[in-house]
Amino acid sequence: MKSRVFRLAADLVHGGVDVIVSSGPTATRQAKRATSTVPIVMTFDDDPVGSGFVASLARPGGNVTGLSTRFDASCLHLHGQDFKSG
Repeated sequence: MKSRVFRLAADLVHGGVDVIVSSGPTATRQAKRATSTVPIVMTFDDDPVGSGFVASLARPGGNVTGLSTRFDASCLHLHGQDFKSG
């Protein structure tokens, strides 16, 4: 499975895509392995920092960015108002 996903990502890179959207850590890992220059927008990863995809959620660095399924309820911005716990 992983080598198949890598081949698909490499084919996209060699085909000249502008961006890769990955779903889940396996796809993101293989896309990152395939390129360090094409932007990768990841989805559905609960720990992108721990997985080594980004340096931090605030400043991802590199070519990977996107959405995380991790939710920090200590700071919530809703309808123009900040709600902070504690």
